[in-house]
Amino acid sequence: MRSDQVLTGLATAALSFGGTIIAAWIARSKPQDGQPGPAQWIITITRWPVIAALFALNAIVGAITYVSTYVHENQAVDATAQIRLDNVKGLLPEQGHATVEITVKPWRKKALITLQTSDHRPELGTCRISTELQVTPLIAKNPGPTIRTLPGEEFQVDIRPGAEKLSLEVVVINKAKDANCAVDLSVLKVTLSND
Repeated sequence: MRSDQVLTGLATAALSFGGTIIAAWIARSKPQDGQPGPAQWIITITRWPVIAALFALNAIVGAITYVSTYVHENQAVDATAQIRLDNVKGLLPEQGHATVEITVKPWRKKALITLQTSDHRPELGTCRISTELQVTPLIAKNPGPTIRTLPGEEFQVDIRPGAEKLSLEVVVINKAKDANCAVDLSVLKVTLSND
């Protein structure tokens, strides 16, 4: 739980406690000597509106707390800086794989990922235009369903509940069947989302 959520919760609790004390004090106020004085008339007239206003204020603060917590816990999070890449230089088609590891913090239901490739040796020609990627998510070290995608194209991977990391094995496929066409892999964007 974030510190601002704790502070909001404490403020809500203090407001609730204070409102309850004031409401109880107003409700218990009785005239002195059986004769209401000028101050007592004000208390008598304003008792129920004040109590109603305190309860309304409590309800409003509680609703704002709930909505802000819900929005914070469901907003999309850019996790591009939370990645680790391994074996991403000079990838040859269908020979070995690159590994992309994403730290899932805070946890969301899915990751929206965009991978990119660049030519490993551009002076020899371009391989990027004929490159596809075959991505296999590892779920608890077991391979999940394989996704075929193009460099620069966003794809989605579901994240299992409670997972702290998401690992992907990426294999390069060359549509022109050029087995010597090497590329370098990079990550353009990773977004963790509940949508």
